[in-house]
Amino acid sequence: MLAVGACGSQTDLAEDRAHTLQVDVLAVSTAAAAKKWDAVESALTAARKQLDAGLDAGEISTSRYHEIDAALDRVAAEVAAAEDRAAAAAVAKAKSEAAAKVKATATASPSADSTSVPTAKAPSAPKAGNKGKGADNGKGPGSKHPPHPKKDK
Repeated sequence: MLAVGACGSQTDLAEDRAHTLQVDVLAVSTAAAAKKWDAVESALTAARKQLDAGLDAGEISTSRYHEIDAALDRVAAEVAAAEDRAAAAAVAKAKSEAAAKVKATATASPSADSTSVPTAKAPSAPKAGNKGKGADNGKGPGSKHPPHPKKDK
């Protein structure tokens, strides 16, 4: 990672402190590669404590401290972005799996809505010679009922 290069053997950083910082940054890289975000945070915290302790002990110059601190900030930002991408990918995967499950369920057993809706029967065409006016061609009520007698007024 970026902070490893910032912890090289400079005269403004004690060798033992540089080694300790490199170990902490390696722990950050290893945890990030394994997507163990809590371990990443712990390792970054440890690296910052080592950096502060080195400044307090006079093992690191102020300018070198700021360089390494900025590098740790960049690493923390990269890790946060990777964590966000991993979380977004997990959400997308879960949605995709849920959609596939719904599709498989719908394909395996039709829903009650699709089977309970009756279909309307299309009207049949009139029979030849009938001309669409009914069985008696519009000449009265038909043979089933006798005609009504006319009322006198």
